[in-house]
Amino acid sequence: MNIREMVNDIINQITPDMHYVEATDKLVQLSRLTGNIGEAIIEREREYIRKHIEIMADKMPVNKAKLLSQDTDEYVALQEAKVLRESVIETVRALKYRCRALAEERSITVD
Repeated sequence: MNIREMVNDIINQITPDMHYVEATDKLVQLSRLTGNIGEAIIEREREYIRKHIEIMADKMPVNKAKLLSQDTDEYVALQEAKVLRESVIETVRALKYRCRALAEERSITVD
């Protein structure tokens, strides 16, 4: 199972009626995956840079080389990883808000 599938699996388990313990469990799981996503972004960035350098070696104008580089699988993979990171960050924020609301209902303070 790749990172995207793990994230989607966790997100699909999130429901509006989930309890505090379930919400915090999903929050911890997603938080753990953010490190993996960061590593994936670094690797994708390196692959994209290698491809960009390869394209620039053909002695073409920089702007044309950049456009051609952005039309590669390496660039698409990098962008997908960045979008996944943002999705996880937004889900973590929403879960934190949910946990705070549930804690207030139970008169528990969560930081």
